[in-house]
Amino acid sequence: MSSQGVAGTATVAKVRARHAVAPVYNLTVRGTSRYLVGGCGVVVHNKESGGKQGTSFFEGTRYSPEVIKKMNRGVGEFHSFPESVRSFESLGTVRSFKGGDGVVRQILEIRGSYPNPSGIWRDGVFEFIKESDGLITHRFFRPACSQGP
Repeated sequence: MSSQGVAGTATVAKVRARHAVAPVYNLTVRGTSRYLVGGCGVVVHNKESGGKQGTSFFEGTRYSPEVIKKMNRGVGEFHSFPESVRSFESLGTVRSFKGGDGVVRQILEIRGSYPNPSGIWRDGVFEFIKESDGLITHRFFRPACSQGP
């Protein structure tokens, strides 16, 4: 609800990952699942709202050793985006697909932005692929092809 008392709906078009130290607050607002925080325009999803919640893509998952190794490469490398991206899973799309080996896996895709190794922000998709046993074998930011370096 705005300061003028007008309710509305907003759609998040993308998520922008940032590497920075910032305070984090665990807020619960009774009777709503999403709300604005302060005057900075940050939309927060309230998981304790009492609303119907689906199963999280990440419930019961763990990263493969290879994914962990790639995550530790450093800021700007497309495997090392912040773990906070996971909190936007409700804005993403989960689908099943059959790999080249014939095994069916699930992929979560979340549209967003992330900087390349030169620090230039790119639009694209954060991808997570998990096996049927919960092992995440792919965690990658795929830049959109239409942008420059």
